Amino acid sequence: VASLSIGHELAVTPLQMITAAAAVANGGFLMRPYVVAEVRDADGSTVARTIPHVRSKPISGHASVNMTSILTRVVSQGTAKKAALPDHMVAGKTGTAQNPGNRNNTSWFAGVDSISNPKYVIVTVVDEGGSGSAVAAPISRRIIQHLIGEDLTPVKFGEITE
Repeated sequence: VASLSIGHELAVTPLQMITAAAAVANGGFLMRPYVVAEVRDADGSTVARTIPHVRSKPISGHASVNMTSILTRVVSQGTAKKAALPDHMVAGKTGTAQNPGNRNNTSWFAGVDSISNPKYVIVTVVDEGGSGSAVAAPISRRIIQHLIGEDLTPVKFGEITE
């Protein structure tokens, strides 16, 4: 019970974490995840298109709004300050997990680019990378800046700085 309360004994894949974060940002609707939006032939014509599909609604719209508000404060005032952007209300959560058998941590950040009009949900996972607030949050900030067009310089591994 003690280790469960601080996140030990739990394991999810990044795709599961993205799916859960998207449900919070999406009014409580849990969507079926997909990787490819459409397939085009050599001429550029669309051959197949993925249609978004609601799997369930595990949380209410009210709970979604409350969680988003809490996760926005995590970015503006809490452990994820290094993921904050000046003109966007980013929502997210940091995490740090101890790797069994060594002293290195796995750090992560799960976040939404904007609470007013969310388009992107990202999860950044850094193996053997310090804490989520010090390592994963600033990497996530750079990725979100790139996705929303505020920073068009390529994000390169090993270049993330404060």
